Amino acid sequence: MRARMFWVILVGIAARGAMAADVYWTDDVAGLIVRGDSNGGPPQQLLGPINGLQEPRGIALDVAGGKIYFADNGLNIIGRANLDGSGAEELIHSANAFLADVELDLVNRKMYWADRDNGTIRRANLDGTGGEIVRTVADPYFFELDVAGGKVYWSNGDGPSIFRANVDGSGPIETIVSGLDHVRDVGLDLANGMIYWGDRDTHKIQRRLISGGTIEDLFDASDGLDRPHGLALDLGERVIYWADTQTHAIMRGSMNGIGAPQVLYQAGIPEPWDVEIAVPEPGVAWLVIVGSLIGLRRRSTR
Repeated sequence: MRARMFWVILVGIAARGAMAADVYWTDDVAGLIVRGDSNGGPPQQLLGPINGLQEPRGIALDVAGGKIYFADNGLNIIGRANLDGSGAEELIHSANAFLADVELDLVNRKMYWADRDNGTIRRANLDGTGGEIVRTVADPYFFELDVAGGKVYWSNGDGPSIFRANVDGSGPIETIVSGLDHVRDVGLDLANGMIYWGDRDTHKIQRRLISGGTIEDLFDASDGLDRPHGLALDLGERVIYWADTQTHAIMRGSMNGIGAPQVLYQAGIPEPWDVEIAVPEPGVAWLVIVGSLIGLRRRSTR
């Protein structure tokens, strides 16, 4: 009985460790890109002023390609580096810009970014070549791609609305959600037809059907929120992550708003701005678990 319980406990520990998602965030005040994990393990500074960064804001991940992409508003660049922070390079330089957010279309090997001050959403190849304007819009800030649907969703700098348009530049601009206060990042759960966002000045994480209906408050000031900013969805685990610039925290909670949110990181974070997650492949997790069990069994039979 003890041996059986030992194996059950070991599998549980291995599963939790193997399946922990990496959590990346930018800090525009400290000039840092930091990595932690969904278990709240010790954070690691990957890039910062020592690498020349000044004001990193938007962040995106190409996990299979082993790359971080980031928008540095202080340098007016889109850059990238390896997932461990090595090999940083400049891909795009844009004069007189406010480079707010960056997203990736890994199917078509494109990166997109929002330039608030020049009023454009742009794209280029992942190596920075072939840059072009996708949309000319007012103050684009945070945005999200629906690659399969050929759509881009975005908020503007100080606005109360979320917009949508075709990513190829054709067709009209639609207002998807209106009547908000100070929208920040948006996230899409397309399988369930839902859009998520943070409303900075009402201190809320909210959601609604993309097609319309009632806005649902998921978390608010009573849950410790002040200025929710960057946002990321773990659709497999049904968890939403966000950066709060005023409480200096990286937080997460259930995508249905049930239960209290958890503060993952807080101490020593001047102003976390955007957040992204790298979810491990389930097959990799099971390889780690099986490998650990086999190794332990071999040692126990010697």
